[in-house]
Amino acid sequence: MDEKELLRVIASSKIFKSWHWFSYHFGTQFNGRLHPLAESVVSACLICEAKMPGYALQFIERLAGVSGREKHMPDWEQLIQQLAELHVISRVASWYSEGQATFDLEPTSQESKKNPEILFSTATHNVGVEVKAPAIFKHWESRSGNPIQFSSRFAPKEIIEKLADGQSSTLPRDNPIKDFLISANEKFSGFALEDPGFIGILVICWDDHIYEPISSLIQSDCGLLTENSFFRDQDGRPHRFENISGVIVIRHLYQLVRACRSEPLMDGISHPLDYGKEGEFPWKAFFQNPHGRTVPREILECFDGREICDEMGAEYRPQEFVMWI
Repeated sequence: MDEKELLRVIASSKIFKSWHWFSYHFGTQFNGRLHPLAESVVSACLICEAKMPGYALQFIERLAGVSGREKHMPDWEQLIQQLAELHVISRVASWYSEGQATFDLEPTSQESKKNPEILFSTATHNVGVEVKAPAIFKHWESRSGNPIQFSSRFAPKEIIEKLADGQSSTLPRDNPIKDFLISANEKFSGFALEDPGFIGILVICWDDHIYEPISSLIQSDCGLLTENSFFRDQDGRPHRFENISGVIVIRHLYQLVRACRSEPLMDGISHPLDYGKEGEFPWKAFFQNPHGRTVPREILECFDGREICDEMGAEYRPQEFVMWI
């Protein structure tokens, strides 16, 4: 499929048959020039199509299918989640030159009916990739309106309430992170059983308040990847996500929202789905799962993931609570 064919598919899709958040963005093609968001989507789809035939058509069908409810905010959130997936998958597809890796769209295993977004195979490893992004609009409202934010479950409820001192507060976003881990772990399970060397990568796309998912993962008193995890099995032991090798957290949701609103992009990216420059801000934070298989360096480089360090700044460190002034 080439660009002209893909544009014809888009023109005849549900994007223009019922109300759709992106009808304006893709409708600009009829005036001779695509909106930057639509142009970025088309380009990323074609990158993925070259490695995974059928990807472009499938993605546009899913994107177009979120339609029919005028200005329905949950639909917009779902579309942003789909863009986040395309953002990451197109990066992986573009990283490997022809012959360096093979790609499988929506792979299946004999052990499980659930499957990750994609599976790619290099000469030495089979790697599953799952991309998650939260529904975040209500959280943005809460965070912007409350003077106190608790970023983690670092203390018992009574201490949290004492610290709040009657003021309205924003609670941790650790339940969505927990759900992401559970889902990815289940999707990777069949592949991990079939291949002892299987590598499972969960990518979480967040906004610029990246300390929120980081705190949920590694805050020492409650982080989901620590021995003090708040998520416990029936025997009281911390739940382990053994099929997930590592988690990569990126900050790109604001960029996608700005692109939807036709606002200028930030952080030096050239288009809405630009993954950024290698080894430069905004950093892609990597967390090795202590109970998963070690992520090889060559796989980590594909995602530009790096372990957190002081150079990244305070927002890349787990937090307990934040007082907004």
